[in-house]
Parts: sequence; structure tokens; C-alpha cells
Amino acid sequence: MKTLRYIVIVIGLLATVGAPRAEADVLLTPFVGVLFGGATTENQGTYGLSLGGMAGGIFGVELDLGRTGQVFGDGTTFGDSAVTTLTGNILV
Repeated sequence: MKTLRYIVIVIGLLATVGAPRAEADVLLTPFVGVLFGGATTENQGTYGLSLGGMAGGIFGVELDLGRTGQVFGDGTTFGDSAVTTLTGNILV
């Protein structure tokens, strides 16, 4: 029992002392989804990309670009009804 306690303590110390510093200054996240319900005529695919980064402290920015094709169908009054969105966020 004493040997098991010694092994657990040594493994715990090695795991915490030997761990490198983790840094994630840039985050790139693709996404896909499905648009359904509401005034849409049929289910549509949605895809996009989010890019975020830290500005050397506790603050950062994130940009999100998304695209959904033919939200209201092909025969709309204004022609193409695809939707493209671009949003931004401040990270704290």
C-alpha cells in the first residue's frame, strides 16, 4: 500500500512539473449545418468558417463567415436568395 502511494505521488509530480505551457493564440473552426423551418421552402445546407485570435493579453477578436444557399427557393422575386453572413466578436 505504501509503494502504491509513492508511485501515485511520483506520477502526479511528473505530470504537473513536466507539462509544457499551453498556448492557443489562434482558433480556426469550420462548421456545417442545416437550415429548416420558418419561411423556407425546403431544408438547405449551411457552411462557414470561424477565425479567432488573442491580441497578446486577455482580449481578442473572432470573425465568423457563413453561407446558406437558396433560402427561399429558386423562384423568388429578386432572383438569388442565398444568404452570406459576416459577424465579429470581441473575446475577453
